[in-house]
Amino acid sequence: QLLKGDVEMEIQEVLEFDYQFTLGCFAFYHDLRPPQMGDGFSFKEGLHLNLAREDPSRVQRINYSLESPDNVVLLTGANSGGKTTLLETLAQISIMSHMGLPVCAREAQVKLIDELYFFSKKRSLDAGAFESFLSTFMPIVVREEDKLILLDELEAITELEAAVKIISSFIDFIQDSKSFAIIVTHMAREILKTTNVRVDGIEAQGLDDEYNLIVDRTPRMNYFARSTPELILRMVHQRSDGKLKDIYGKMLERF
Repeated sequence: QLLKGDVEMEIQEVLEFDYQFTLGCFAFYHDLRPPQMGDGFSFKEGLHLNLAREDPSRVQRINYSLESPDNVVLLTGANSGGKTTLLETLAQISIMSHMGLPVCAREAQVKLIDELYFFSKKRSLDAGAFESFLSTFMPIVVREEDKLILLDELEAITELEAAVKIISSFIDFIQDSKSFAIIVTHMAREILKTTNVRVDGIEAQGLDDEYNLIVDRTPRMNYFARSTPELILRMVHQRSDGKLKDIYGKMLERF
């Protein structure tokens, strides 16, 4: 009984050491750095956590900035070019910063926000899915809290013309707030006809000798990049055989 207090203190010290040591190992092995708080979101040489332990020669660190007055951005570009990975990387950096953790970037600036939302692409196009999206999404948009909203190809929720109107209305509303948003889309040309917004692009240059996509995964700001589906078709065409290869070949003839 006399040693109970000392034992409990020792246990707490061991637990605290274990926590600090584990956190230190996590930061060391993933090459994490402390972020800075600021008025927007930006990072240099950022990397998705899932790629942090990969061979550095096989991954590309990326730079990006989302700051006022361009608090809403359309992100365009190559299929399989890394647009979704960029959204996830920014989400990771923001969440880890708010948790008081170092982040997977050489430098990072993060705005303190109240809420973060990530809407991924929807596979279902039925009326129920569209109604469900609206009932979930619109209350979030009109909330007064500062937030970061990441939208991944929302055009899949409904037909093209309606999706353009919905996204354009969303852009206009967020631009007049203190919140931030990135919208991955293949409809940038149509959206720009109805609203004024910055467009960034991830550009694909072609395919290498092994038919892998050659792409600079750091977005070019104020640049419209094509989705280049023909490159993906060429890739799968070269890696296919038999009747499937013939079908892909006929598709390529249309480009």
